[in-house]
This record gives sequence, structure tokens and C-alpha cells, in this order.
Amino acid sequence: IRLSLPVASIEDALLRHLKQETPSTVSPQLSPAAASVILYTYELAQKESLPIIDVTELFLSVIIHDEILQEMLYDFEVEYQDIENMLLWLRTQADIARRRSRQAAGAAHRSKHGMDRAMTAVATPLLNSFSNDITMDVAYGRTEPCVARQNEIDAILQTIRGGRHNIVLIGERGVGKRAIIDGIAAKMVADDVPTILHDKRLVELSISSLVAGTTISGAQERLIRIIYEVQRSRNIVLFIDNIDTLINPGEAGIDISETLAEVVSRGGLILFSTTTPEAYAQQIARSTLGSILADIDIDVMDDNQAVQVLESKAPYIEYQTNVFFTYQSIAAAVQFAKKFMQQHILPESAIGLLTEAGSAVASSKGVNSLVLAEDVARVVSQKTGVPVDAISDDESTKLLKLEEAMHERVVGQTEAVQLVASALRRARAAVRSTQRPIANFLFLGPTGVGKTELAKTIADVYFGGEDKMIRLDMSEYQDSSSIYRLIGQPGAQGTGILTEAVRNKPFSLILLDEMEKADPHILNIFLQVFDDGRLTDSVGRTVDFTNCIIIATSNAGTAYVAEQLKQGVSYQDIQTSLLHGTLQEYYRPEFLNRFDGIVLFTALKEADIETIASFMLRRTAADLAVKGVTLEVSPEAIQALAQIGFDPVFGARPMRRAIQDTIENSIADLVLQKQLRRRDIVRIEAGLAVRVIRPN
Repeated sequence: IRLSLPVASIEDALLRHLKQETPSTVSPQLSPAAASVILYTYELAQKESLPIIDVTELFLSVIIHDEILQEMLYDFEVEYQDIENMLLWLRTQADIARRRSRQAAGAAHRSKHGMDRAMTAVATPLLNSFSNDITMDVAYGRTEPCVARQNEIDAILQTIRGGRHNIVLIGERGVGKRAIIDGIAAKMVADDVPTILHDKRLVELSISSLVAGTTISGAQERLIRIIYEVQRSRNIVLFIDNIDTLINPGEAGIDISETLAEVVSRGGLILFSTTTPEAYAQQIARSTLGSILADIDIDVMDDNQAVQVLESKAPYIEYQTNVFFTYQSIAAAVQFAKKFMQQHILPESAIGLLTEAGSAVASSKGVNSLVLAEDVARVVSQKTGVPVDAISDDESTKLLKLEEAMHERVVGQTEAVQLVASALRRARAAVRSTQRPIANFLFLGPTGVGKTELAKTIADVYFGGEDKMIRLDMSEYQDSSSIYRLIGQPGAQGTGILTEAVRNKPFSLILLDEMEKADPHILNIFLQVFDDGRLTDSVGRTVDFTNCIIIATSNAGTAYVAEQLKQGVSYQDIQTSLLHGTLQEYYRPEFLNRFDGIVLFTALKEADIETIASFMLRRTAADLAVKGVTLEVSPEAIQALAQIGFDPVFGARPMRRAIQDTIENSIADLVLQKQLRRRDIVRIEAGLAVRVIRPN
């Protein structure tokens, strides 16, 4: 059920399989195949250091040894990795239950008042006023288990064994630093720690309470007295979350880190703390406090670790939301959070997404429903606009007819439209490299032929609206120092125009207008983006571009193209000579080689101009329709507009001005003079005369 498998269908298939394989005349006996399964099950349990051989290990062993069973599951679209992770989920639940049991046994001999078993500890009244006992929270089941961080916990305990008793965990917010501290506290309660930590309390000091309502000297005095209590007690491990707040915390300007460093350096204290990489580099690394802290990096979890964390959190979320999660929904939450919710870190982002999906399913399907991967995808789609739902028949039809939809806004340019449509179909069907952007295009050609309009059309048709387009005018980046406008000022988070835009809208079209005007150092940045689909901002965060389409437009070589056309050279030959000659005056070969397609837009024909005029008049008609007025335009008027609104140099750009001057100004006068009523028809006739027709 957790794997969304049809139980009845599996039972039928298994019965047919067993009837074929087991003659009724043979008495039951242990076959060589069965013996192999049992022996391999023992190996699995031993490899995982399991206390017993459970049915989950037996099930996995049977699947490994039976090809027919493998094919059966494959027919149900279940991979071996899914089975393995699902069994890990069951194993994790059993392991959590065993840990609870061990912790309960360890908690039974712990004093509720902070005393050790030898009754030698000293009371700590001041510390108690500014702290919380994490080991007591663990003993009474008020914390959640730490999952998939055993290596990090082992590294911390090994550092303790090596004689470094003051430790700082360095990791991004949401990476799970606090969960690791809770995991150490759980081991302390179960007495599964080095001797120096036996029979000790792990107590969190609240910095906000410590500095509240006092001066810097008052906070220093409090800290000294608290440290004295800790040292005198001899059974306390002190924990300070976000230790960087000791240095200029908030607006108070109280810096008590030097005081802490001084008293800690004297010894007799075990200190755990956490901070972020940015805060550590800027505030702690070169301080006295940094010199006495052993730093341990806590990296972002990989997908498998995040899945394990969500599997451990699922029962709590299920209890809160009154639904049940399938394994596929948990795996999807990790995958989608990593791809489309880059403002937050795994596993925190995936936990939030899974919780939202559970609430949404409880509201739409009712309590006790199963949450499927499609339900998680739907929540992501609503939050980000990313079409991550399974491809429906309607959407498949839309993608197959993408060229037709794009030609409703873009006139001509058949090659460019086909190239872009093919790339979008590959991306939507997941038949592309996931380590690069969806596609990188370079649109070449003179102004006014539809390069930017095609980019807007892609944003509207595929990404769900022109607001999903990130547009940069590269003429504003003509010196090397402007690189910091794109990725942010060094050490200043959130100041990069490009990196922040993509972090907030990871599924977007990026339009780089007039690329040839950018400084060569700026172009070097995009080499990495085009090839690897990633870029590091000014504070070291990696921004993912793999769900973006990047379109660079350029007027480079326009004069050369015009000259070649006058001489009757074909577009295909012009494009080839551009790539091997003129373009390399503007771009290096390795830069040009990063594009999936380089398209030369053709000059517009007279028939194209008339179609463009019709397209542009749709907006005017839509504005009038809001007022209940219908716009009709005669073929003669369209021809007249085409003659006025076309310029060989500027292409179709003068068309909008021509419509404004000859038609919209006249209609605006009619509106202001209150000469238009609902159901009226405004007809544009030959000579661009505007006539109002009023039905009887």
C-alpha cells in the first residue's frame, strides 16, 4: 500500500506463478533456492548490524533471487531502489521504536532535578533560569529522532575522544544542525557516548534571555556566573545555538563572545554550538572564540538522506494531517523541493512541502486518504507555476501542437519556432540532460523581426505567463565590475539581480537582450551556466538553472547579413559564414559552442507585416470588449497599416506607433466624448477612417 501497488492484482499474479512452479505431488522441502534466500537474508541483516532478521530483509532477499517477481514489480513501475528505500522506511520505524526503548531505560535512572547518579552534582539555579535541558526533553519524548546523520554524530564524538571539548557545527539554516544535537542528547540518555559524556546533562543556554534587559557588563556578569555554575556542577554539557549572536546580537550591540572565550579557554567545560558558514567566516573564524572551537562542517543532505529523514517524520505529519503517505510521495517531495524550492535547504524544504501536501489531500480527498506523488506535484505546481503534474492527454496535445500555438503570436520564423518547440517537448517528457538548462538559444537578426516577441511567447505558452520571464538588458553590463550586479556584492546576501531572480523563480525563461554589448568577463559567467546549469552567488550559495530556458538575442553581424542578402546569398549560407567568421569577432568559439541552437531570424515580408498588424490590433479589440464595444478592421485598413508601420531598418517596431497614431487616438477621443455605447461596433475602413456603427 505504501508503494501504491494494487494488492489484489499482485495476489492474482503470485497465485498464478506459484501454481506453475509448485507440483502438488511433491512434499514440502527446503529447496536450494529457498536456502539461498535464507542465507542471503542473514548476510543482509549482518551487513546492516540488525539485532534480528525481520520479514523486511526476507522480502528483499526473495526479490533479489526471483526474476519473475522482479518482472512483476517492474510491470507495476516499481524499481528495485524503491523497494529498498521502502524497506528502509519500515526498518527506520522499528529502529526508532528500539531507540525509544533504550532511551526510556536510560531515562529511568536520571534525576528530574539535574543530579547525577552519584548525587555529587551541584544545583545550578541561575543556569536553569536561562536554559533548557535537552536531555530531559529526550527522556520525556519531547524531541524527534535524529536520522541519517550518524556519520556527523560519530565525527563529533570522535573529536571529543581526541581531547577537543569545544565544538561548533557549521551549516546552512535548515540543514539539520539542531537535529544532530538532539541525536547526541539521545545517545547521552542511552549512555551510548564516550566516558567523558556519561551521566551528563546537555543544556541549551538561551542567548536572547541572557542579554534581555541588561547592559553589556550585566550580560558578561551573568555569563561568568553561569559558566562558574556549569564548571562547579561537573555534569553539564553546555549548548549555544547560533553562537554568532553573542557577537553584536541584534540592535543591542552587546558583544560577550570575548568573555565566553576567556572562561572557556580555562578548561573544565564542554561546549557545543552551531552557526552558519557566512556568520562563521565573518564573525567567528578570526576571533578569540574561533580559536578555541573545533569546527565540524554539516553539509546539505543528499537525496537518500533526505528521504530517510522524511520517512522518520512521516508518522508525525500523518498524525497531524490525518492522511497516509506513499513512498512515492516522500521521494517526490525530496525531488521537487531540491529542484524547485531553492530558497530553503533539504530536508527542511521537503518536510514543509510534505506537510502542505498532506493538508491539501485531507481537504480535497478527506481524512485517511493516501497522498500520492501527483498530489505533491500539484502543490509544487500551485506554489511555483512549474508544470510537474504527470503529462495529461490535454497537455500532450498542447505540446505536440506547440508550433501552432506559438505562430498565433510570432509571424514567420519557422526554423526558430520549430527549434524551440522541439526543446520544450524534450524537457517536458524528461528526455534531456538534467545537468544543463532546458535549452540555450542564440537569436540573431536585425531589430524588429520577432526575437524578443518569440521569447515572450515561450514564457506565455510554456511557463504560464510573461511574468515568468527574467529579462536582462546586457547593454547595462559593459564593464567587468558589473558582474557583481548579477551575482551580488561580496559577502552581501541577496544582492545579485540574476541569482536572486532564479532562486525565487527557478522555472523561468531568462532573456539576455543585446548580448554582444556585454563585457567579455560577463560572458565567461554564462559559460558555466550554459554548460553546468549552475552558478555560485556572492555568498557561496549554488543557484540551479536546470529548469530555465536561456535565450540570448544579438544584433551582431546585422550589417553583414543585409549586405549578403542584397547579393542574393541564401540564409543557410549566411548563417554558416556568420558562425565561422563574423560572430567570432563578438563571441569566442567556446561560448558559441555552448548554445543548443543558433537561429538567424529572417527579414519580414509584406504579408508578414499585415499579419503582425492583425495581431497587434487584438489588444485594442480586447480593451474595447471590456467596454462592450466590438472592433472590426477591413482588409483595406490592414493593408494601409502595413504600408505605414513597416520600415526596412526597424522591421515591425513602427507598427505599434502607427496603430496608436491612426486608430487608438481616434477611439480614445470617442470614449472621452462619450460617443461609444455598449453593443456599438467600431469599424476601421479604407484610408484608416474610424466609423461607429450603432445597432438598432
